[in-house]
Amino acid sequence: MKPITDNVAKDYAGYSIKEATSVKLNSTVTYEVVLFKGVESITLVYDKDGNFVKKLDL
Repeated sequence: MKPITDNVAKDYAGYSIKEATSVKLNSTVTYEVVLFKGVESITLVYDKDGNFVKKLDL
């Protein structure tokens, strides 16, 4: 989804997308995107339109 890849390129330069999954909970769809850079890994959550929601602390 272009808004997600644009956000990653802009706000998380140097990171690569490792995995992206859609999650449906109570008829609400979100996307969880796992990024990595070297040994560092972060997970971001986006809404159904590709807008950034939050960074998960795992």
